[in-house]
Amino acid sequence: MSIDLIGKAVYTAIWVAAVSLFMELLGLSTQKWLTAGGMGTVLLSLAGREVQ
Repeated sequence: MSIDLIGKAVYTAIWVAAVSLFMELLGLSTQKWLTAGGMGTVLLSLAGREVQ
């Protein structure tokens, strides 16, 4: 892995954490958003598989 890729991953993780914290401070639950995002990623990866 290159240093550039690791740096971008850390940068993205910090932004996601900051937005989640901001939403929590506003009173919005981020748990359902994170769950929906995870399930959406799984569904997209399964949809992209080849059918044999």
